[in-house]
Amino acid sequence: MERRRTFPKDYTPGSWAVRKEFLRTDAPFPDPPFKEGESAADAVSRVVKQLGVPAPDPAALRLERDWRSIVGDDYALHATPGALEHGVLTVFVHGGATRYATIRRTAARDLLPRLNAALSPPPALPAVRSLRVLRAAT
Repeated sequence: MERRRTFPKDYTPGSWAVRKEFLRTDAPFPDPPFKEGESAADAVSRVVKQLGVPAPDPAALRLERDWRSIVGDDYALHATPGALEHGVLTVFVHGGATRYATIRRTAARDLLPRLNAALSPPPALPAVRSLRVLRAAT
């Protein structure tokens, strides 16, 4: 049995003729606005995939979501995570030069073990191999 084509509620042959001219297309009918039975999440992920947007890194998402609980209040008040690319995490420091120098000096010793303990099980390779500490623009 052949499936019947569904159209938007406001479809009329005349309205499609005007829209067809505006879009400069030769399609005899408009495309349905979505696939029947497709959830919004599936539609968005399909469009994102078609656009070629890379999937987010789960470790980077977890860092962004749980930053304060992973690094502690002393770092979370003055530093925010940036991009995690190829094992290098960019950390932005907010505040003066003294705070930046202190965090830059202690970040590798204090933060790397906390980050890797929170992001990966012990036998796995560390998710964060090094830190790139930058001063945030004010």
